[in-house]
Amino acid sequence: MIKFFRRIRQNLLMENKTGKYFKYAIGEIVLVVIGILIALSINNWNEEVGKTKIEKEIVQEIISDLNESRNKLIELSKNDSGKLPEYIRSMKLVEDYFIDQPVYNDSMAIHFSRIFSFSNIEYKITGYETLKSIGFNIIKDREIRKDIGIYFTQTVPQTYRQFELVEKEQYEYLIEHQKKDFNTIFLDNSSERKVLQIPIDYKNLRQNRDFRQAVKMYRYITDLYFQNTIESLSETNKLISKLEEYLKNY
Repeated sequence: MIKFFRRIRQNLLMENKTGKYFKYAIGEIVLVVIGILIALSINNWNEEVGKTKIEKEIVQEIISDLNESRNKLIELSKNDSGKLPEYIRSMKLVEDYFIDQPVYNDSMAIHFSRIFSFSNIEYKITGYETLKSIGFNIIKDREIRKDIGIYFTQTVPQTYRQFELVEKEQYEYLIEHQKKDFNTIFLDNSSERKVLQIPIDYKNLRQNRDFRQAVKMYRYITDLYFQNTIESLSETNKLISKLEEYLKNY
């Protein structure tokens, strides 16, 4: 093609058709410029398609992570069977039992055991870490970028901070009582393994003001953690809905 254009220019010069030569040269330049612009447009289009594909994959990965985190939050906070409501109910039952019952009953063993239990939530953040490494601007929609950022920099850390308070309360005020005031019994069966905490001296424990206050405070802190997981579950559901709606545009 280049040789073809060169031959035309040479013929025009040899025939002393200078005016036509310059017109032709200008036309050739215009064609080259148009070709370059078309090539750049195609290249930009290919880049945009690539970015869109990456954005979609990241959003899908974040949705998958959020669904996994949501299941863990439900396991913790579901009111009828969640671990945290179960722990809180047992703590309240122990508090009331101390008031009403001067004699220990073995049926309380499981409830005493839950006083020394706690459960953390491990959010899955693989997709968010991928987004950070690539750059947040890969997400075209500003509001979606903002929603993702708020969730992973505020909602998730807040739940972890609340759990740290539960853990601190456990180790600072309850663990010593577990060591000196309870016998630990391990029960194994085909389906699960249970750990029971049996009071060594129930009468003395019932009169131990420090222990009773520690149980009450631990219930309060655990309840705050429970409320936080409910709020986090709500925020998780909202973000999942927004991201799924966002993907419908593709």
